[in-house]
Amino acid sequence: MPKILSQKLKTIKNDKGDILKFFSKNNKFYSKFGEVYFSEVKQKQIKAWKMQKNIYMNLTVPVGRVKFVFYDLNFNHLKTIIIGKKKFFLLNVPPQVWYGFQGLNDQNLIVNFIEEIHNDDDMLRLEKKDIIHNWSKI
Repeated sequence: MPKILSQKLKTIKNDKGDILKFFSKNNKFYSKFGEVYFSEVKQKQIKAWKMQKNIYMNLTVPVGRVKFVFYDLNFNHLKTIIIGKKKFFLLNVPPQVWYGFQGLNDQNLIVNFIEEIHNDDDMLRLEKKDIIHNWSKI
């Protein structure tokens, strides 16, 4: 499986509300700016499966908790990573990796920083049933 890298992110505690630092041009995963977008996923809901053909994704979860499942068709290998505000990490996901995710809290927000403008032609999709995974297992 292509390596999914992770990086612990900085949380600056503040009595009025914490500051969660996600990304800067000094980050080791930065190459160039394309766009940033947010995805909500409701509790127990699953969004799967997608694969970026050519784009690296940089994912974090500043609100809630999300289970990410990554799948490599070449090696028939699944990898599960759970991140969220209390486990605040950046996931750097290379192209050619199938992924899906599930919301674990009442409110869940994923932030994705990509190096190109999103293009539907660069993304492939499968139905949830096409890759077998026990989503109820945490």
